[in-house]
Order: sequence, then structure tokens, then C-alpha cells
Amino acid sequence: MYEFSIGGKWIDLLKEIAPNLARLAALFNPDPSPQSKFFMQSMEAAAPSLGVHAIVLPVCATAEIEPVFQNFAQEPNGGLILPTDTFVKLRLEMIVDLASRHRLPSISAYEDFPKAGGLM
Repeated sequence: MYEFSIGGKWIDLLKEIAPNLARLAALFNPDPSPQSKFFMQSMEAAAPSLGVHAIVLPVCATAEIEPVFQNFAQEPNGGLILPTDTFVKLRLEMIVDLASRHRLPSISAYEDFPKAGGLM
């Protein structure tokens, strides 16, 4: 869960499943999960060689999650990464539902994510 270099591998796995992936968002709450910025470093380093633009989608309240999804999903070929973050983990079912509804291939650091219906 805290092998920060795995961020690049997450992108690689999503790119294998969704070859047209061009945009990637890391969704997390920056306040309680400062470690997520370390995952971002490896994602930002790997993204250009995989033809992907990586950004952060910070969310600090549950009410922010759905609008963030709607905004990000307006453009095609997007994907989602959920690094370790307790805030996000407690809202996995909501995030699984939104990722499915917006057709965003997604990967999470948590094993509960696919059990809840998430992709990886």
C-alpha cells in the first residue's frame, strides 16, 4: 500500500485495459492523506511515456465527489486512480457507482475496491 513507485504500474495496467486512455485522474483528499502526493510523483513520471496526462482531483467533502466525476468525465478517454486515502476508502461504493456510471476505468490501492464492483 505504500510502495509509491506503483503509481506508474497502475497507469500501465489501466492503459492495457483501456488502450485509448489519454487522461488520468488521481482522486484523493489531500488533508488526511499526504502520502498520496508520493504516488503522484511516480504517476507523473510514468504518464508521458505511456501517452497519458495525469492530474489530481482533490476532494475534501462527500458532496464534492459527484461534481468532480461529472466534470472530469465530460472529456473522453479518462481513467481514475485511487491511491491510499481513508476518506476515499470510506466512500468506495459511491466511487464505484460513479466510475461505472461515467464509464471510467479505475484502479485502487484497496482490495475492497474490486469486491465492491470496481475494475481493479
